[in-house]
Amino acid sequence: SMAAAFTSNSSSSHRTIIHSVRVTNISSSEVTVSGELYGSYKFAYLIPVPAGSTVELFKKPKVMTNSQTLELLASSGSAVSAYVACERQENTDLNYFALESTSADSYQNAETLTAAAVWESILCTNDDGTNDVKATVSWTNGSNTVQAYLSYELVVPAGATVELLEKPLAMPNGHKIRATANVANRLDVITAHKVAS
Repeated sequence: SMAAAFTSNSSSSHRTIIHSVRVTNISSSEVTVSGELYGSYKFAYLIPVPAGSTVELFKKPKVMTNSQTLELLASSGSAVSAYVACERQENTDLNYFALESTSADSYQNAETLTAAAVWESILCTNDDGTNDVKATVSWTNGSNTVQAYLSYELVVPAGATVELLEKPLAMPNGHKIRATANVANRLDVITAHKVAS
């Protein structure tokens, strides 16, 4: 079962930036690793880790608020060693949003900004171990008019994770990140952003 690998500081005036989650297979056989943030949102699902190898699970940083956990699960007990590299900030400028696309071909708001912000990460995870999913993530204004597509029917293979942002994305107050998938309950989206002070 999922086990807590890291728990963030309990203060509501702090934020934790997770920079790295590295998993090393210390067994003689390949294992798979899955990871969750915020209780149920997958950032990794059945990622293969060959014997003796190490896998980095984050390409871009993620944000945690107070008393949240990052959890990991391996397909075999005592097979992996993992570490989490993080940074605590004593402010609330950083934030996140997570959603599971619960309805096929129906947009859900990942976040509506209440101030200008810079997005650092938009991560899409297919939490189905067998079937692909098509992910569409858009930037819209307050009236849901698309300003840009960050992905359009992007095929996320079974168990795969795709980071949509190579560089930060600045957005004005009132604008939104919205997401949809062609199949319900197969796509998780996790975002990280900094709100302008």
